[in-house]
Amino acid sequence: MDIDLKAGLVTLRVLYRGPEGATKFLNLRGLHASSDPSERDCLSVMRTEEDTIVTFPLTAPDELPLLGLKVRFQAIAAPGRVHASAVERLLLLAADAVVFLPERAAPAGRTSRTALEELVAELTACGRQPGEVPLLIQDYVDGNPRLQPRHISDEVNAWAPRFMAVQGDTQDCVRLVFDAAREAVRVRVEGLERDLGEEGAREAVARRFVLPGGAPPAPRSQSRDHLVLLAALFAILAAIGAVIFALAV
Repeated sequence: MDIDLKAGLVTLRVLYRGPEGATKFLNLRGLHASSDPSERDCLSVMRTEEDTIVTFPLTAPDELPLLGLKVRFQAIAAPGRVHASAVERLLLLAADAVVFLPERAAPAGRTSRTALEELVAELTACGRQPGEVPLLIQDYVDGNPRLQPRHISDEVNAWAPRFMAVQGDTQDCVRLVFDAAREAVRVRVEGLERDLGEEGAREAVARRFVLPGGAPPAPRSQSRDHLVLLAALFAILAAIGAVIFALAV
């Protein structure tokens, strides 16, 4: 989550992962290319030796405020499997919501269930906790659901995943996913706003603190410093990628 107080804007990052990640990448790329040029920001590209990560700013600022700020979304996807564990960790740490995409060719298949369990294990290994980052499972409305609650393990259930079905990858359907992510984030931060006030909640969220009952901030830990450095690296790489992409086109 990025908070720009000068612009009065909060940016939420929605990360797409799962067996259908490559297909989602292509669909998001098409949506970005077909959107209104006057409202379309440049996409950002982050490349390593093995991986390419693209950030798609698909929507205009939301009319509904969060912490008194306008909201916009960025969809983050990869054209294939993320090979570098450091890149995967960086994406999971930066995500404000994670959307899991089951394999469309194999309803309720072992591939999807295993991939979902691995995703939850990676989130846990990164230090993310249930209730901190919403987990959405996106399916398609075609009469053939891939994953259902009965297929989910106890470890995944602990994250209270939300199942969603959309008609396809259109701007409206992407917006449904973004709105669900926004609502989950709003529920997560409204307690901070109640306890700390609007300004204090902004600071707490920006520093990724979760403070109980308006308690004073705890001393910075090495893990939090590491998170700040990772977030800064992500922003720098995204900015460099945007310049490279602009030059390429």
